[in-house]
Amino acid sequence: MKRAIDQGYAICQACGSLTDKPGEDCQLCGASTATRKPRSLQSVWAYWIAGVIAYIPANVYPIMVTDSFQGTSASTIIGSVFALIHHGSYP
Repeated sequence: MKRAIDQGYAICQACGSLTDKPGEDCQLCGASTATRKPRSLQSVWAYWIAGVIAYIPANVYPIMVTDSFQGTSASTIIGSVFALIHHGSYP
């Protein structure tokens, strides 16, 4: 698999255009170019930690209340999926 960095390409941080001159300013908008998105590893870790923190309440607290002829039931995310399938609401 060929990577852009191996071919000598870089992307503009502002307009997203591709250039074959890494480290120089963009020819279209004048912004800086980079071969990698700056601080991308820190962004990945931040999103991962936020996802782990949000995972616990999403599976503990109910997010949907279903009213039917049998009564009212509160469900978590997975329980909501099963409740909607049970009631025939596939889409």
